[in-house]
Formats: sequence, C-alpha cells, structure tokens
Amino acid sequence: MPSDPSTWPSYRKKRLTPLLRIEGPFEVDTPHGVVRCDDGYLAQDAREELYCVAAEEKELIYEEPYLTPGEAASRLGVQPMTLRRWDDDGRLPHTERTPGGQRRYLESDVAALTSRGHQPGR
Repeated sequence: MPSDPSTWPSYRKKRLTPLLRIEGPFEVDTPHGVVRCDDGYLAQDAREELYCVAAEEKELIYEEPYLTPGEAASRLGVQPMTLRRWDDDGRLPHTERTPGGQRRYLESDVAALTSRGHQPGR
C-alpha cells in the first residue's frame, strides 16, 4: 500500500478476501518469500497468495457495506435475476464475490444505480 492514505480507496478490494487479525508483529513464510507485518491482518488474494493489511488500512479498504443480490434487488425494485444478468453482461461496476463465489454489491454502487433510474449501461 502507498503511504498516502488519500490514495487507499483506489486499492479497494475487488473481491471479498478472508482476513485473519494478528496482534503485534508477525511473519509468514510463503512460496514467494516471507510476509512481514507490524500489526494488522493476514489476507489471501484470489490467487491464494498471502499479504499483509495494516490495521488502519483495513477500515479504508474493506469496510464499505456490501449487499446481497436480494438486498440490492429490493432497493432497486428489480428481481435478483435481473442483477445477475446485468452483472453477467458487464453492466454493473465493482461486483464482488465472497470466497464461496456468492455475489455482493457495494451499497454506494446500488445507490448510484437508484439515482440513475437503475438501468445500468442504458
């Protein structure tokens, strides 16, 4: 992560990744070398590579509220299948996936769709 916190939102996770909170300094051996962190979280990316997320970075990167397809569809007044179709067609920004592959939508993206009349890409 860059040292300037104002740039951290651009590093927001595009996939929901598991995090493990570890207090104090820690090291983890990986096939690509040792991951070191003073205090924070051990995370795993979509390629299953481990990396460190500092405690103060986590809130900026991971804490935006996510909605399930049912919650997002309810707010938009459409069926969850409609959201899946928009997602599959590439018309939804920032669709996230849980480690189990379930879709999640950022609350801010759903709000933006609502303000546009919920017709992505039209």
